[in-house]
Amino acid sequence: MTLRDRLRAMNAAGTRQSTSRGEGPSAAHLPAAEDSRALFTAIPNARIAVTPFGPVVSIETAYPLAGARGKVPLRTAQNAPSTGWQRLLHADARARSFSIHEAVFIDTETTGLERGAGTYAFLVGIGRIRGDEFRVRQLFMRDYHEEAALMHELIGELQGATGVVTFNGKTFDWPLLQTRAVLNRMELPDLIHLDVLHPARRLWSGVTQSCRLVQLEQEVLGTGRIGDVPGELIPSLFFQYLQTGDIAPLLPVFEHNRLDIVTTFALAGYLAQGAAEPLTAAPAGAPLPGSDLYAFGRLFAEQGDLQLAVDSLEEARRRDLPPRLLWPCTDLLASLYKRAGDYERALPLWREMADAGALVPQPHVELAKYYEHRRKEFHTAREWTLRAIDAMRQRWLLSGLGRAREGSLIRRELAELYHRLERLDNRLARAQSEAAEPYYPA
Repeated sequence: MTLRDRLRAMNAAGTRQSTSRGEGPSAAHLPAAEDSRALFTAIPNARIAVTPFGPVVSIETAYPLAGARGKVPLRTAQNAPSTGWQRLLHADARARSFSIHEAVFIDTETTGLERGAGTYAFLVGIGRIRGDEFRVRQLFMRDYHEEAALMHELIGELQGATGVVTFNGKTFDWPLLQTRAVLNRMELPDLIHLDVLHPARRLWSGVTQSCRLVQLEQEVLGTGRIGDVPGELIPSLFFQYLQTGDIAPLLPVFEHNRLDIVTTFALAGYLAQGAAEPLTAAPAGAPLPGSDLYAFGRLFAEQGDLQLAVDSLEEARRRDLPPRLLWPCTDLLASLYKRAGDYERALPLWREMADAGALVPQPHVELAKYYEHRRKEFHTAREWTLRAIDAMRQRWLLSGLGRAREGSLIRRELAELYHRLERLDNRLARAQSEAAEPYYPA
């Protein structure tokens, strides 16, 4: 059954979600008037938004675009060329219609870590560019019966947007909000969705310590948080608020939510600027480091933009590329040269890797293939095959021989190398035999 069908069925049944607190998931009552006053005292920029479904708390915070998140100016996202956003949205056919000026940034705080019908988004943060500011509006339900009002306000914020930007929102936030909308007989608009986690993983997996938002905040944006509330504690803090009406323990959650949105905004700008102009971009006030150029080179290679990938990888090798990334960067660059048929550039890179002494047979195998199939120099191809076998044997010994999975892989690769060696020996023997045949003049 489609979402629209489910909505029709619920309307036809004429059922309405009870607004009685006692019939909700908890037996606690709506915080008393004095507790609500404490909320507005603690959060001066909070107000009550009145909707056809009742009230919901709205909190607005403005961040000047002249400011920065860490070392990345907030204006970076606003100024990023459209090509950068399109490359980040490469898999979406609607990418050309995306505009950062009409996009909304979404983050939720929830009553649990699952997406089931029993999980509520009690706080929804919505960020967007407004003039010279990045404004974050937070919708907070003080009790479960205010959810319909929250969803109504959220859908109003989404009207006219060209896209939604999240961090891990495709997996969690957006599906959860869709579920909550259905249960309130509402429907979220179908928007282009840029989940910043996805390009971040493609770019920085293996480059940064992890791709968690707070980790990227530290390693990419160069900033951190003091006294941040751990995400796993947030549901219990909301339940505590429901029981006591004391807003104080929830105040760090509002700040956590705002920082998640602003960090996602800055990180998205960094990514879009780098994706648009990798060789000249300076989203953090300096040219991209070699590690980022390598990461963008990987992204462009995956998307099929081979020339831009080659340009990025070549420049990465000229910049301060960390030693641990030099091998994979060189390997990818050589493979792109090979794919383009540019063996004159691939050969020195394969030799560089082979001479580095790493126990990886791949560059030796590539050289063996080149000399066997393109140059027909079978003796040279045989020498490179023997070096590949030697590298693989050493790798096998150093691996401890006890790990079954790795041992099986090494045995299979060794079998392929010995098969190559046998083929080369046969070709050399055949060539020697043909050369030894006597010549009989006609």
